[in-house]
Amino acid sequence: MTDEDASLRRLFSQAAEAPEDDAFLAQVEQQIRRARRARRWTAAAITLALAVCLAAATPALLGVGLQITRGVELASREVTSVVLSPFGMLLGMVLGLTYLVARRR
Repeated sequence: MTDEDASLRRLFSQAAEAPEDDAFLAQVEQQIRRARRARRWTAAAITLALAVCLAAATPALLGVGLQITRGVELASREVTSVVLSPFGMLLGMVLGLTYLVARRR
């Protein structure tokens, strides 16, 4: 054993151990409990607010969905009548030939 080892052992034996501060640990545990409780309440409040907003917006969303459905129905009827007309068939053949020519290049 060298002199350095002996001096280090002497210093370690004289060093005071850190006292356990029960008040500090209790305070930290209390802060952790408060933070967890706050997170739970925040998540519950956000979920409740979203549910209320969704319930309030549902009638308006259903009305908008109905209007979109009617618009798609009218548009598809008109597109079908144009495609089945002689002009639509001619346009379809021209577009098909154009696609085939463009694809070969």
